Amino acid sequence: WAGKKEQVGEPCYVLVMKAEKQMRNGVRYIKELLLQGHNHKLMEAFDLLTNPDHNVRVFSVKTDCFVIEAKDEAKARELLTFEQGIGTWRVSKTEDIIFPFNGLEVKELLDYQRKWANALLA
Repeated sequence: WAGKKEQVGEPCYVLVMKAEKQMRNGVRYIKELLLQGHNHKLMEAFDLLTNPDHNVRVFSVKTDCFVIEAKDEAKARELLTFEQGIGTWRVSKTEDIIFPFNGLEVKELLDYQRKWANALLA
């Protein structure tokens, strides 16, 4: 950008500090960070598919995949990136899939705590 630069408002100063420390078990923390990023992407994809505007029924969630009906594959392809590379979605199979009897249900932790407390008190 070529032109005259004018100060607008009060100046903002940035303090940069640098420190280094030897890390023990650093691989564990890096692995956890990678897994959290992966889980976030999986949750974003799940939210996108199950959004009422798209209404793709997800039957099961595995470590890195969803089980959906074959009829919803085209809709999922529109919403998610399906390619051959790493980090993209693909279709493993469309036949001989054993679907769970119930759809996914989001349970609050309090529901489990109440059931556990009731079982203890009974």
